[in-house]
Amino acid sequence: MTRLDYKGTALQTNGNPDKPQVKVFWNSCFLNPVYVTTSLDLAMRWVDAYRQGQQWAVDARLPATIG
Repeated sequence: MTRLDYKGTALQTNGNPDKPQVKVFWNSCFLNPVYVTTSLDLAMRWVDAYRQGQQWAVDARLPATIG
């Protein structure tokens, strides 16, 4: 598992080449990912698009969960 900082977010990869998964977290909360994808590149594109307010990124954001 690898964790990277990118523009105010933390990107966490699972390190599995067969089933890659990248989760995006706000730096203030590591409990609930706000976006999940299969590529580090797609995760960084989502962060950039979300910061610019692009609608697809806003729609793709995962809702917060409790518990």
